Amino acid sequence: MTRQIPALALLVAAVATASLTACGGEQLSGPPDDGSTTSASPSATSTSSSSSSPESTGAALTIPEDWLSQTAAGWPDSDGFGAAAPVLDLRTDCLLFDAAPGLLGEESEGRGAGWGAYGSDPADQESYRYLCRYGASGRYAGEVQLLQATSADDLAETLDLFVTRPSSDVQEVTASRETVDGTTLDVLATWYPTNPQGKYEVFLPSEDQLAGVVLEVNSLSREDFDALGPEGAARALVDLVEAHSA
Repeated sequence: MTRQIPALALLVAAVATASLTACGGEQLSGPPDDGSTTSASPSATSTSSSSSSPESTGAALTIPEDWLSQTAAGWPDSDGFGAAAPVLDLRTDCLLFDAAPGLLGEESEGRGAGWGAYGSDPADQESYRYLCRYGASGRYAGEVQLLQATSADDLAETLDLFVTRPSSDVQEVTASRETVDGTTLDVLATWYPTNPQGKYEVFLPSEDQLAGVVLEVNSLSREDFDALGPEGAARALVDLVEAHSA
């Protein structure tokens, strides 16, 4: 029998194609059209490559336990449980943070949260993804995803798809590895030349927890894309996790 690629892996590999349903019947197609993050820190270092190896990042940072416990408790009773696509409630506050990540000197606003399946079985109570959207009007939009896997293989496959995403005529993808405060993360920088705007995605896996966190910031102008940089996007995720770690 053909092994199915984890649903989240497909989403991470092509976020713009995901269709997320908001409560009230509104269909959200991919990330919102305006997005954000924080400027780069001098403590961040980077090594760029066109196709990073999917080896472990050797991250020194772990995912906050309350993120895992709270999202796990809410998953079975969520509207997304058993559904083919994640279901977001635009009126719901994010369980991962009180204040959405602020970037480029802007304060972000929360734009809904919800759950979706991770893996081949949308009714698996042990594996899921939890999504929180945020943004700053006119500057950027973004999303933070918490991924809970049931096997190290699924998590590794998701990371593999992430770091090997190819460029095409409509997207220029550059992979790099950024080290911030002793934690090394994989970062994808994507520029869309036919619809000029940029996007960063940062992946923090935690093999011991069979979990990962992905921060995305999209809809960036050329100026903001260059100002933030991959190290700035990595710093934003590290700051978010560190702020909620014991």
